Amino acid sequence: MDQADKKRVAVLVLCTNEKHFLDDCLGSLLNQTYSLLDIYLLNNNSTDGSSEYVKKHYGVVRILDFQSNLGYAKANNNGLREAFDKQADFCLVLNSDVKCNPSMIEELLNTHATHTSLDEKVGLIQPVIRLFDEPDKLNTVGNAIHYLGFGYCKDYKKKYVPLPADKEIISASGAAMLISRAYYVDIGLINEDFFIYYEDQNYSWRGLLKGYKHYVSAKADMLHKYRFKSYPFKMYHSEKNRMMILLENYQLRTLLLLFPMLLLNGFLLLIHSILHRWFIHKVKSVLYVLGHFRHIMRVRKQIQRTRLVGDKSIIKRFESRIDFEATDTRLTKNIVSPIYAFYYRFLIKVL
Repeated sequence: MDQADKKRVAVLVLCTNEKHFLDDCLGSLLNQTYSLLDIYLLNNNSTDGSSEYVKKHYGVVRILDFQSNLGYAKANNNGLREAFDKQADFCLVLNSDVKCNPSMIEELLNTHATHTSLDEKVGLIQPVIRLFDEPDKLNTVGNAIHYLGFGYCKDYKKKYVPLPADKEIISASGAAMLISRAYYVDIGLINEDFFIYYEDQNYSWRGLLKGYKHYVSAKADMLHKYRFKSYPFKMYHSEKNRMMILLENYQLRTLLLLFPMLLLNGFLLLIHSILHRWFIHKVKSVLYVLGHFRHIMRVRKQIQRTRLVGDKSIIKRFESRIDFEATDTRLTKNIVSPIYAFYYRFLIKVL
C-alpha cells in the first residue's frame, strides 16, 4: 500500500479476564507489517489484572477500562466511538484469544481497497481464521446464516486449504471484523440489546439490507483459540438474539410465510431445551422478547424504513440446512435438516 494512501486503523481488543491470552494477541499486533495502528484494550471489568499487565508490558496500547461487564456489543461500541472520534479510518474489532499473521491487517486493507476500486459497496472484511490448536483446520472463512436465524462458523473443522482469491461471504466473524468509517456511519453501531452472541451476524445482515458486500480476505490469516461450547447462558442469549434478528430484519410478508416453520422450529427447540437442560433459559428468552416487543418493533421500523434490498435476494444466499460439525447429530442430519430444506425451497418459490 502506497504511503500516501495509508489509512489509520484502530484495533479494538476486547478482554474480559483474559490476561493469559494477551501476549499472543498484542505481540502479534505489534509485529504487524502495517504500522499506522492504534491499539486499544477494551477492559470489560476484568479482575485478573489485565489492565495493569498491559500498562507494564505494552505501554503503547491505549486502555479503556469499564466499570462493569458491558458485553460484546456495548464494549465494542464504546471503542468504535472513541476510535472514529479520534479520526480512525478503519476499526478492527478483535477477540483477545487470537494470534494474527504479521501481514493480516495489511491484507485486510488491501482487500477493502481492491473491491472499493471496482465500485463495489464494500462492507465488513474478515481474515481466514484457523484453529490455534489445530492450525491445519478452519475455524471459519465467513459465518453461515440459516434462514431461521441460526448462525454458525462456516466450514468449522474442515481442512485448511488456502483460498485462491478473496471470497464474498454472507456474514463476517466478530472474532476479527474490519469496519470502515463509511460502514459505521451508514449502518451505525452494533445492537446493544444483544449483549453477547449473534451480534456479528446481525451487523452483517443489516449491511446486506443496504446492499453491502462482505468478504474474507484470502491472504489475511489468523489463529483463534476457539472451542465450541453449549451451555444455558449461551443458549439464552443466542435464542433471544435469534428471535430479535428475525423480527427486526425480515419483511412482514417473509415473517408470515415463515410462520408455520417458526412454530415447528420453536417446538423442536423446546424439546431440545428439555432434553439438554436449558428449558428455563428457553422460556426466559421468549419472555425477554415479549417484554421488549415494543422496543424491538421500534428498531424494526427504522431498519425496514432504510433498507434497500428485498428479502428474496438475501435469503437465496442463506443456508437451508444446519451444517455445523459441532451439532451434527443423526437427528439433525436425517430429519431436522431435510425438513428445513424442504420448507426453504417452498419459501424461495413463493417470495
